[in-house]
Amino acid sequence: MSHSPLLSICIPTYNRAALLRNALEAIAAETVFREGNDIEVTISDNVSTDETPDVAAEFVKRFPGKIIYFRQPEAVDPHFNFKNSLDIATGRWLKLLNDRAVFEPGKLAVLLDFHRRAESIDAGVCFTNEAFPPPGSDGFHCFHNPEELLKHVSVILANIALYSFRSDLYHAVPDPFRRWELYFPHIDLTFRLMLAGHPAAVSDGKYYIFQLNKYHQRNEAAIFDGGYLKLLEEYRAMGAITPESYRFEKKNALLMQIIPLYFDFHGKFNDAPCPGFRVFWRSTPRYHREWYYYLIIPCVFIYRWLCSLPIPDSVHRLIREIYLFIHRGSPEVAQIRQREMDEKKVNNH
Repeated sequence: MSHSPLLSICIPTYNRAALLRNALEAIAAETVFREGNDIEVTISDNVSTDETPDVAAEFVKRFPGKIIYFRQPEAVDPHFNFKNSLDIATGRWLKLLNDRAVFEPGKLAVLLDFHRRAESIDAGVCFTNEAFPPPGSDGFHCFHNPEELLKHVSVILANIALYSFRSDLYHAVPDPFRRWELYFPHIDLTFRLMLAGHPAAVSDGKYYIFQLNKYHQRNEAAIFDGGYLKLLEEYRAMGAITPESYRFEKKNALLMQIIPLYFDFHGKFNDAPCPGFRVFWRSTPRYHREWYYYLIIPCVFIYRWLCSLPIPDSVHRLIREIYLFIHRGSPEVAQIRQREMDEKKVNNH
């Protein structure tokens, strides 16, 4: 491109050629991408051994100058492949994505408008909350500190595909992915920018369909306990997050992320069986002194036992619907409902 685009969509990938094709086709289908000059796409390939290079080459040929493909000379940690997709981008905003995320029709233009509005308030970070805005709200928010942001978006903050960083600030921050070993360098970078005086702009709205893809033997309990909560503890110690917000987020992470993804009751998230309770116990030391931990875990085992019985699926669905009804109105249940809608859309395709 002869000028810097407003938005760089940065996609790291590895051996998911079919998912990458779907993600790129959704972008290519948007008029704002095909006919405008405000968007570029960067792809960083972590030495894929499938058809990923061919898929990328096809789109680079179709959209020369608008789609940039880079193949790592040798495999690197996935976080550094993500970082590389940002480093090779030239846009004013660096939109983190992943090859699982497919834009909803028409949402790319909305995303551009969101970033233009964010520029008007000198935001350093943009975040798409993947939640429906409350009645009477346009869904745009400006938060000035980590505490405000955490209260609004909660554990959804963990999803790296929902972020954009202002390019000049990203490149000015020393070692922007410094906490990569905690698995959530994007949260650390966001909080650093906010504490430096750059607010976070948040858009409550549905932008993506997330394609189904199973992780390879991933221990979500260890990732969230040893990474997400550890990072929040560091910012709590700095006074950027209150003890009350940390305690709430700690419980929320257990209920909404750790338990569903670790135990994977219906085999949706991992390609290997659950490692079992002994590994779970060792992976969650931060919860060993929490009273609710010892109430929740027996319920998990009862539910696992029920799932193993020859009970009609309709009964399992009824139990689940009762639980969701009891907690209706919460942001977490809204996220679950949205995930169900995404799965239906993917299955229909």
